[in-house]
Amino acid sequence: SGYKKRDVYNVLYKSMDTKKVENACNWITECVCSNYIEESWVNRKNSEDFSNLINYEEEYGELSKRYNMGQQSNFITVSMLKEGIKQINNWGVDNIYAYIKTITSSNFNLLDKSKVWYEEEPYRAAHLFGLKPKKNLKNILKNIRKKNIFISLRGETIRVSPSVYNKKEDVEKLFNCISKNI
Repeated sequence: SGYKKRDVYNVLYKSMDTKKVENACNWITECVCSNYIEESWVNRKNSEDFSNLINYEEEYGELSKRYNMGQQSNFITVSMLKEGIKQINNWGVDNIYAYIKTITSSNFNLLDKSKVWYEEEPYRAAHLFGLKPKKNLKNILKNIRKKNIFISLRGETIRVSPSVYNKKEDVEKLFNCISKNI
């Protein structure tokens, strides 16, 4: 492509720092196309045999191993995973789900069902659901961003996935933002 590796990385990092997602995606594509992303030794055949790492293999590991991003050699993540699982077990999965349900379920009353589609409660999960405004989606999304609310979009449906770090006020803020802009 003619771009130097260092320049590509600098522009990529600047795009990420300034939250210019589209630019960052373009520069990531440039990194991939220009082979600026280095392959990990972990993707190679027999890389799990640490005593033999000096005998580097050109052949990739089998199946999905060839696409591994190398995170398994970042051993601190194992302790983090272990502590995370202990915390989930301590809180209890049913308790976590019940909490999320308490911060979400009452907010559906804030929406006019004739203006926003959502699944009825017996068919709706508390921790992951969609809200599909029947009009003004661009205006709603603009106001959601202004309020620093983070959601995902799936087609024309707002994907909402509250978790233990959310409060009822957080979810209420989202629902109010939608209801006031439809």
